[in-house]
Amino acid sequence: MKMKKSGLISCIALSALAVSAQAQSTSYEFRQQVSGLKSSKFDQVYESCKATLDAGASQGDGMYTIDPTGSGPFEVYCDMTTDGGGWTLVMNQPPGQRAAGWDSNGRAGSSEFQRTDVVFKMSDAMINQFGTQAFRLTASSMAEKGFVDTSVCNYVHTVNQGAVGCNAVYSAFDPSDGSFSNSVSACSSTLGKGISSTATSGACARTPWFITNHNGGMMAGKKSSSTSHLHLQGTDTVQMWAR
Repeated sequence: MKMKKSGLISCIALSALAVSAQAQSTSYEFRQQVSGLKSSKFDQVYESCKATLDAGASQGDGMYTIDPTGSGPFEVYCDMTTDGGGWTLVMNQPPGQRAAGWDSNGRAGSSEFQRTDVVFKMSDAMINQFGTQAFRLTASSMAEKGFVDTSVCNYVHTVNQGAVGCNAVYSAFDPSDGSFSNSVSACSSTLGKGISSTATSGACARTPWFITNHNGGMMAGKKSSSTSHLHLQGTDTVQMWAR
């Protein structure tokens, strides 16, 4: 009886070891599969910063490789943390820098779109491709931001945008549902070429205004406490983002 009991115990022990080995093997294979999925997700090239974010492949603010048209990848700078993340830097003007050809609808300045220390403008077509929800305009010394609804605004660099439906700028954007609030429609030209008198008075005191095509660069401003206005071209980094 003792031998039989011992044999039974040995059999049970061997069975347990087999189950444990199988479980370890399964666990290892699962870990390998997860590791492979994770690696492939971060190694893929997406269409935009927003597409990268939506795929769960964001690794914070910085340089990303994207391929918006399938014609070849290139590097851009992505803001993955502010206002919901997924913002592609499409226009950048550091203090004092200008770009030849800035007054065109094509690309101007540097082609190193991942850098924030050089002046560049993507082509209008590329800007509009990235802007599936909104454009965001910022200046480094201004706490305020300007948001433009791209569902009603197709960006044209050489046209006064107040004449083509881009006359509303918002001071708030909700990334959870893509909605805008705090509209300042009196700013009748917030993008593109030129700016109207209503953009520097009245209701525009509540939000910044921007000219993206002005003397070879960008300009931003807001109504100050006096009747004068703050012009930031040449003193700030002025940027336009698309999401």
